[in-house]
Amino acid sequence: MVMSHLIGDTEPELHAMAERIGLKRAWFQKATTSAKTPHYDLCQEKRLAAIREGAIEIDRRQTVALIRKLRAQRGIQQGDQK
Repeated sequence: MVMSHLIGDTEPELHAMAERIGLKRAWFQKATTSAKTPHYDLCQEKRLAAIREGAIEIDRRQTVALIRKLRAQRGIQQGDQK
């Protein structure tokens, strides 16, 4: 199964999109040691639903830049295990 990640500029924005496309809040992967970036995992069907609802597809380089920005906002430096 091909999976994608749904991330957002803010957690409220992320949760709002997740709700619009029918994701359960229990599926939210909060920032932890193993998943430092809050996100939802999406199957292909939900990915397409997110795009229909206004999600913007980004490439790997843009994803890395966004993740770095989000981590900096939360004060997490690369390599930190907090």
